[in-house]
Amino acid sequence: MITIRVYGEPIPQGQISHNAAGSAYSTNAKRLKPWRAAIAKAVITQAADVPTITEPSALSLVLYLPRPKKHYRTGRFADVLRDDAPQWPTAHQLGDLDKHQRSVLDALTEAGLIADDSLIVAAWPAWKTWANPEQPPGARIAIRPVWDALLAEFEALP
Repeated sequence: MITIRVYGEPIPQGQISHNAAGSAYSTNAKRLKPWRAAIAKAVITQAADVPTITEPSALSLVLYLPRPKKHYRTGRFADVLRDDAPQWPTAHQLGDLDKHQRSVLDALTEAGLIADDSLIVAAWPAWKTWANPEQPPGARIAIRPVWDALLAEFEALP
């Protein structure tokens, strides 16, 4: 199994739109570049000796999204969460989980860790949660051979 910890703000892939000339572009390409660069840096530093994955594999992903300032109190209690702060990052502007998965998989492919993202045949578990002092914004990514993942699932059954 390969495990990578990426630091930075997770950005979803975004929609593909077309301009007047018919060229395709991503709606949030400017914000996506630093996130993909952070993933590439993590691959280089944490998995440099790992050969490119060319076999069917399973992906586990935990995304740590930064909380907006409005979730916190003000003044001397500015580090305390408000009582009405949401427990899970479900706001539309934070992005859908599948679009986050797409951005991570495309970045892993660009970084050369996986030959093609079509080799990921299982992508569970995948979570969006809030970052905190122990887990700063970013992601934890684990990739393992699909057969190992299936065996672990069957062993977990009662």
